[in-house]
Amino acid sequence: MRHFIVLAGIAITTTASAAPMTVLPGEWEVTSTTQIQSMPGMSPDLVARMRQVGSKPTVSRTCLTPEQAARGPQAGPKDSNCKFTTLDYSGGKMAVETVCKRGAEVMTMKMAGTYTATSYDMIGQMAGSQGGSGMGAGGLAMNTHITGKRVGPTCSAATK
Repeated sequence: MRHFIVLAGIAITTTASAAPMTVLPGEWEVTSTTQIQSMPGMSPDLVARMRQVGSKPTVSRTCLTPEQAARGPQAGPKDSNCKFTTLDYSGGKMAVETVCKRGAEVMTMKMAGTYTATSYDMIGQMAGSQGGSGMGAGGLAMNTHITGKRVGPTCSAATK
């Protein structure tokens, strides 16, 4: 999921109505925080622990190759059950929506924010609906804040 989020946030290169977005390849640092709004069916203790863990910033580094920067999110969702329903950017602003369907469960992730060739800042919401016993059961809802910045033109061995 983290890899997809990085691609959704910084590697958008084509839409039907826009010129390619310039994103520089290299090593990127990504910081994210998550706020769980609801997790029906989970014990209150588990929800409290997940809220505590998710509220702390998670920092990771990833390598964006020149090929990935050129391809953009078309290489994004690796799960065949997931599809982009919105992929739009212009004037330094972007909006991305992905819907994943697995049986009766539907998960929707919406992200909106700003970007440059070397940074991005996005706010996202994820919501699950419908039956079953998985993560989308009964109304999962969480918010996330993701920032990314290019920290160098080449990737360290740890991020390749």
